[in-house]
Amino acid sequence: MSEEIKRKQPDFNKTFILTTDASNQGLAAVLSQADDRGKEEVISLYSKCFDKCQLNYSTTDKELQGVIKGIENYRHYLLGKEFILRTDHKALTYMWESKNPTSRLLRWSMKLKEYKFKIEYVKGDDNIADGCSRIFREEKKTLRLFTTRLRMSVK
Repeated sequence: MSEEIKRKQPDFNKTFILTTDASNQGLAAVLSQADDRGKEEVISLYSKCFDKCQLNYSTTDKELQGVIKGIENYRHYLLGKEFILRTDHKALTYMWESKNPTSRLLRWSMKLKEYKFKIEYVKGDDNIADGCSRIFREEKKTLRLFTTRLRMSVK
């Protein structure tokens, strides 16, 4: 990434946008929201290297793993609220309608049933998660570029 990313505080009255991507080495998810002018602002970035087993996944399964891990990582923002899910992998936009899903797809789709989202295709060049999915070499590390802590009081 060549330019500085300024972190935005989440606004729970606005729609969250989760953009995901996967490369041969790892996956990434970017949580963002549009400001009042429609400009997208980053809240948090998440990136993770694939383990030995995941390295053998098909491209579609790697991309779907990016979706799963991104949603799991930002569960506290996304659960119970409709959000936009963006991917540069076109097959993910229609694979939920598959007549003969694999057992892995069935398991993963069951995990996603508790969330309400609209899936959008975005070109690879426009995918803000792309660079974060490609930052890994041989090490197996999870990289949290930055996170947000929330304090909430229950009344």
